[in-house]
Order: sequence, then C-alpha cells, then structure tokens
Amino acid sequence: MKNEHKVILNILGQYLEKYPELRFGQALFNLDIMQWEEPFNPHGENVMRDIHADSDVKIINRIKSTEDEK
Repeated sequence: MKNEHKVILNILGQYLEKYPELRFGQALFNLDIMQWEEPFNPHGENVMRDIHADSDVKIINRIKSTEDEK
C-alpha cells in the first residue's frame, strides 16, 4: 500500500468515526472523493464524474480543500 492510500484511508476512517450514522457512499461524496459530473445542471441527468484518471495526490488535495471549507 502506498503512503497516499494510507492518508486517504486514515481521513476516511476519521470521518466515519466522527459521523458513524453516514453510509460509506455518503462519506465518499461528503469528502469529494466521488462527485457529480455537473452538480448544478437542473436539466441534465445526474452522472458521476469519472475519477479514474485522478491521482491519489489530487484526491487527497480535494479532500483537504473540502475539509477546509467545513
């Protein structure tokens, strides 16, 4: 396991400890690991953005920026 994996899992684990009532998928959304393709498109379908190409570091940075906003 890479160090970045450990960082992501640690953040996710801490978040689920803090909010145990959440489902796993909700935590992924709340931490911006998973995102809607166009979250503010009222006329389009709700399509998940493909995060396949996102690097682990990019995901960590997105999580941290989400945490900073809360």
